[in-house]
Amino acid sequence: MSLWNAFRIVSLLLALAAASVAHAEEGEEGMIGFGQERFQLNLGYYRSNFDTELSAGTKRGPGILPGRIDLENDLGLDSSLGVGRINGHWRFSDRHRLYFGYYKLHREKVRSLRNDIGPIIIPALGINDTILASSNVSSTSSFEVFHLGYGYSFYKSESLELAAKLGLGLGQLKIDVSGTLNTLNNGTLISAAAGASVLVPLPTVGVTLDWAASERWVLKGNAGYFQVRTSGWNAGVADAGVAAEYRLFRNFGIGAGYSLLWIRGDIDRPNYFGELGWKTGGLQLYGTLMF
Repeated sequence: MSLWNAFRIVSLLLALAAASVAHAEEGEEGMIGFGQERFQLNLGYYRSNFDTELSAGTKRGPGILPGRIDLENDLGLDSSLGVGRINGHWRFSDRHRLYFGYYKLHREKVRSLRNDIGPIIIPALGINDTILASSNVSSTSSFEVFHLGYGYSFYKSESLELAAKLGLGLGQLKIDVSGTLNTLNNGTLISAAAGASVLVPLPTVGVTLDWAASERWVLKGNAGYFQVRTSGWNAGVADAGVAAEYRLFRNFGIGAGYSLLWIRGDIDRPNYFGELGWKTGGLQLYGTLMF
């Protein structure tokens, strides 16, 4: 998302906030009560900061693993990016909610490598090789996150709601490096491509807390964590977030929040090794619809 589009979104939200002053005389009786909405949809702008490391490929021998790549330092991909983001929930019963969310982070960069990277898989050759510094490459990275969750409110009052949440998400990280690749073992490859793809399950177990500070103001927080270890697979996921929402009209409000996502995992098979380290966090400004 460009800075111009981000400016337009923020300007719209500010204009709607100013317009609420003209509607103050309507009073609070027309508002949907706290915890009484059936559906809430948040749509807005998310500015994320990154720290990403990835390793994926075939093993060249016992204990000889593919090299680790730092997407920001090695490939020069932007460490910050603004995108659109959607999330919300459906309250299908008084104490039961289904959550959903989606966003996609896509980055591109053309540069001359400053460091050797790899070994990384080169599909055209079917092998792993190290790409040497000074190679002129075009790099792309795409990370998509889908999220679904279920929440049960074990405590609920007129101004406070505390819920346990089970989340199941899916993240897919893809990186591609193409161009004139100077390799360690196979010389110079013209118009060659290398890359890796990792599909990461994102289950979490956590809690959410919503507090109605007034008829129009709601403060929210959430935190979750999950870790699993099996033969050949180790993964951990943590997420957290805080937000403040202001109700402008009966069915519309604005909000601002900050969220964090941390992923660490590896897959170790007889002929394959993959590892992902991902940290992202950022500010979200959004409009919210409620029914």
